[in-house]
Amino acid sequence: MEKVRRKKWNMKPKTRRIVSEAYKLCKEMNETYGQRVSVRQIYYFLFAKGVIQLSDSGYRQVSYVTTKARKRGFIPFSWIEDRSRSPLWEMLYENVEHFLNLTKARYKRNTWSKQENFVIVLVEKEALAPIVWGIAKEYNVPVFPTKGFSSWSMFVRDIRQLTDYFGKNNSLVVLVLSDLDPSGKHINNDYINKFEFMVKELGFKKPDAIERVALTERQVNKYNLPPRKKKYKNKGILNIWELDALNPKDLRSIVKEAIEKYLDLEQLHEDLEAEAREIEKLQFLIDIGIETYLNSIGEERL
Repeated sequence: MEKVRRKKWNMKPKTRRIVSEAYKLCKEMNETYGQRVSVRQIYYFLFAKGVIQLSDSGYRQVSYVTTKARKRGFIPFSWIEDRSRSPLWEMLYENVEHFLNLTKARYKRNTWSKQENFVIVLVEKEALAPIVWGIAKEYNVPVFPTKGFSSWSMFVRDIRQLTDYFGKNNSLVVLVLSDLDPSGKHINNDYINKFEFMVKELGFKKPDAIERVALTERQVNKYNLPPRKKKYKNKGILNIWELDALNPKDLRSIVKEAIEKYLDLEQLHEDLEAEAREIEKLQFLIDIGIETYLNSIGEERL
């Protein structure tokens, strides 16, 4: 973790509270779950704690304070991420041995071949996809950030290809995560319509279940989530609830419970144990193979 020398900062009481609460959230998510958080997640977390108001000015304040806190050494830069800007780059390797060892670390056994269901997750908010993926990847469950009403390309190309490849002989289960607002309530229907078109026109398998697992009114009450008021042309001003308002720990818990409901966990455990044994064998082959190769041609020729 990078170190920035802490600089003097005469904080007002409210600023001190923002920095303190943001630090605690970021520390737990990074050190316990290995996941960075976004400024928007900190913003909702602080609102739930009664520290700030849910408004544009409140968000700007959180953004300003957390930026200053990082620059002055109170919060590590690596604990907070901007998910709207992704760099483009290629991985480079020191040598063949380095490449093979990193490739070994990415080996994953196909755990779907002996499962009854193939599960995918559709999450409305792209910024939340890394949080969802943080738990879904433990079960090899694909996560698709749809950015609201998903594009046809994602369904016809990505979801179709992945389902045909991994879940051809399985029942398809679709888990949906979206805001609790007028648009979010219609997202399920949009997904259903897209799947129905693919079934009818493209020979795609019909999903056996399309389940909205979040955000629900029950979860709003259970976690005491803060509403945000939004004006709609034909409906006036309504209270809406966004997925971002969920504490990341609670979101992970919801996703975990939903996934496990559709999996044979005993079979998954057996497959993951087999995967670990196969990685050990792969490492042995890498070590023996590289040593033999170097001896046959001479290391100076690499």
